[in-house]
Amino acid sequence: MELTRIYSSRGPDGLSRADRERMSNYRRKEFLFEKFLYSRKKNQTLQLTHEHILDIGDKTLKKVELSIKNSSKSENESFLKNEVDRLEKEVEQFKTEIYENFRSEFENQKKSMKEEYEKLMIRIEKMRDDSEEERMKELVKKLNEECEHALRKQWEDAEEIKRRTLQIMIEQTRKQVYEEERADKERCIKLALEKAEEEFKVREQEAMKRTRDQCELESSEKIKNLCQRYDASIEAILRKLKDTEEKLKKETEVRCKVENDFRLLQADYKRFMNYTDHFNSDYMMKLRHVGNNLLEDPEYESKLDATLENLTKLKIKSYKKLANIENKNQ
Repeated sequence: MELTRIYSSRGPDGLSRADRERMSNYRRKEFLFEKFLYSRKKNQTLQLTHEHILDIGDKTLKKVELSIKNSSKSENESFLKNEVDRLEKEVEQFKTEIYENFRSEFENQKKSMKEEYEKLMIRIEKMRDDSEEERMKELVKKLNEECEHALRKQWEDAEEIKRRTLQIMIEQTRKQVYEEERADKERCIKLALEKAEEEFKVREQEAMKRTRDQCELESSEKIKNLCQRYDASIEAILRKLKDTEEKLKKETEVRCKVENDFRLLQADYKRFMNYTDHFNSDYMMKLRHVGNNLLEDPEYESKLDATLENLTKLKIKSYKKLANIENKNQ
């Protein structure tokens, strides 16, 4: 009765009805075989008691339980091994995809930054050429206007001097005409006029030559000063541009180094997490939870984009400063 009650339902060992039926069939065969051997040994048929049946059933139950435990343990180990292999393959595939995506994005950003830099250099060169040509035109125009204004003023001054001189000479001649005879007055007037004209021509030529020399000297000095200032501004702009390029190169190198270190650290951390999967320590479980949260951080891409955007803003800001310096020099 005790054996029947054990096999009729699920007991404390956790075996199902199907498992118990298989065990019952196994015990029945073993029981018949033992009964056959016993009858053959004694050469007679013996009546088995209920106690003999229970002993044989207990032995058979222990053997079957041991075989079931061994088989379930081997199945669990094979299942865990297969799951670990599958997870490792998925992790490697996911890591490869992240690396390829990040590499393609980095190449695209690098190419776009290079194109923007080349366009900006072409625009700066064009602006420099246009500003230089415009300044030279304005300078020539200004010098011509100043020269014409100075010549006009000198001519007006000469005309005024001539007019005043003629008035003075006429007045003096009139006085002499009234005092001297008509012939002497006419001769003196003629001589005075000729002399005045000759002196005026000489003074006029001297004044024009002096004015022309002075204008040429001033214009050459102004042109020289402007050229010196322009050369100095160009050298300063080129130095700042070179410093900006070096700074951009250093930032790019630092960024690549940090990315490589991050990938190595990520790989080490993943290996560490794989090695600590079967530990039951609370500290290890907490580290695993923190590591999984870091690996699943959705802000990684946004942080990387923000860093690239800051580099682009820094480059545009440096170019604006160069443009402001050039405008001030103009």
